[in-house]
Amino acid sequence: MQEDRFIDMHVHTTASDGTLCAEAVLLRARELGLCAIAITDHDTLEGYIGAPKDIIEVVPGIELTSDCEGREIHMLGYFIEPGLLGITETALRDRERRNRLIVERMRADGFDLSLEELKADKTFGVIGRPHIAAELVKKGYAASVKEAFDRWLGEGALYYVPRKYLSVEEAASAITKAGGVAVLAHPLQYGFDELNLRKLIIRAKEAGAAGLEAIYPEYSEEDTDFLCGLAREYGMKVTGGSDFHGDCRPQCSLGCVRVPFRLLEELRND
Repeated sequence: MQEDRFIDMHVHTTASDGTLCAEAVLLRARELGLCAIAITDHDTLEGYIGAPKDIIEVVPGIELTSDCEGREIHMLGYFIEPGLLGITETALRDRERRNRLIVERMRADGFDLSLEELKADKTFGVIGRPHIAAELVKKGYAASVKEAFDRWLGEGALYYVPRKYLSVEEAASAITKAGGVAVLAHPLQYGFDELNLRKLIIRAKEAGAAGLEAIYPEYSEEDTDFLCGLAREYGMKVTGGSDFHGDCRPQCSLGCVRVPFRLLEELRND
């Protein structure tokens, strides 16, 4: 029965900040009995492009970061035509700018870091703060990635450098113009009260977003029911996923939330 088939619609690989390559993720997904996953790396489709397509169904996806009222808002995109999403180059250049500034400032204060070493030592396609944090742990500056973020790299910390984000409208528009379906990722993670959450959802929908990610590892049954109710109220689809990153986020294991296959089909037919 279709209801017995499950998927994971929010998965990261080494093409961005995950710790497993796309093939390893797909093999693990098959072992877990998943029938499909969406690879949604940050700002890049390289994980999907390089993924074998004969293990289980793999959906082309992406996760773009945007800004709303000074807060980072993540927009997931599904069924994207890889060659049409030119905005990723702008996002990747800004990541590179931020990485360079962070490393330069830390080196000026005596940290033994270099972008060249990071790139040479890693297989990651997109270097970001998690990789800098891992290097700080490796070299003994912090005991954990969390400590590295808390002390050095997180928002408000000494070496934090903000990114130049897209607007919510730009993120949703970029996805839809590339033939994709835009979905507001993990809506309860942004710290908005209900009034401002509703404003965000309305803004996202008016920009072209068609869905809400309501099934998520950190959400209770009540949270999911609440978000599903908002999706019905605003005429949007429901999606869900683990936000799997691999070893760096063990609490979000692949397939740890049960997302019915029919939700993928409903989104595909939107």
